[in-house]
Amino acid sequence: AYVLALSPAITAYASGQTFRFKANHTSDGAVTINVNSVGAKQIRNVHGVQLVAREIIANGIYEIVYDATLDYFVLNNGTRPAAFYESGSLSISANVAATVPFTSTNRVYDDHGLFNSSNQLAPPTGSLIQVVFNFVAVVTSGNTVSGRSQGGAAYGGSANPPAAWNVAGADPDGNGTQGVVHYVTPVASGQVFDFQVLSNQNTTASWSVYAEVIR
Repeated sequence: AYVLALSPAITAYASGQTFRFKANHTSDGAVTINVNSVGAKQIRNVHGVQLVAREIIANGIYEIVYDATLDYFVLNNGTRPAAFYESGSLSISANVAATVPFTSTNRVYDDHGLFNSSNQLAPPTGSLIQVVFNFVAVVTSGNTVSGRSQGGAAYGGSANPPAAWNVAGADPDGNGTQGVVHYVTPVASGQVFDFQVLSNQNTTASWSVYAEVIR
């Protein structure tokens, strides 16, 4: 929650009231603000959606406008939603799922805290996240490579989204076979996501993961 103490003070909210403030902390989810103790009101984005973690960043300057009909403040200049892209390679043993090892070495964009202290993809609870997982591996004719993503309450735990393998098929020309796992899902409390590649022969795979909070 944010608190503003204006001088002269206001005694009521009215449509069109506009306030600018310097945030004294970074938001960690849905946001409220209380101006001169008139009462706490939500701050939402221009689409009427509650804010997610880190849309307001400490020391940033923000503008809000009150809408009396909707009874909340609209944020005019929030921070870009959290997003990241990372890529790397995997060594795969036959019939053993290899998990993508996030390291941040090749990470681009501002992830705004999408990762937890164990370097696991752990988006804010209540957010809606879009994920695109690409994988490419070389396998001989008659063999296959496949990929999946899991988003259980514990890392690698029960699947949400579904953990069915996306089979990319054989690679008869030896140039690599590519698969894509793409989904949009709400994030439950404590939910983290992992990404795996499976082959029925020893091989290596390149991978990339892009994820963004879309609300």
